Amino acid sequence: MLAAIAEIESFAADGEAAFLAEVRTRRAVERSFEILGEAAGRLPESVRQRFADVPWRVVIDHRNRLIHGYATVDPARVWATILRDLPPLRIQIAHVRNILQNEENA
Repeated sequence: MLAAIAEIESFAADGEAAFLAEVRTRRAVERSFEILGEAAGRLPESVRQRFADVPWRVVIDHRNRLIHGYATVDPARVWATILRDLPPLRIQIAHVRNILQNEENA
């Protein structure tokens, strides 16, 4: 999931105007969001429940909207999601990963 977030951030690094102007960049971002949502959906329910502060359902639903509602995807809304939602999500997922890795190594 962190790799997908890093890809999104990389693809969006040239700013909003470039993102909105370049369909290939938008599709790459959408695909990375799809991967992120798919990975969230494949997490064990016990992990999603344990870390209930992470908006797993929102991430999964976003993936579903991109895949099934592809004809109505609003690039400006995707950009807003990148700016508003991705940074805190990255922090939350990194926190979950660190906890789980520490438990495995204990």
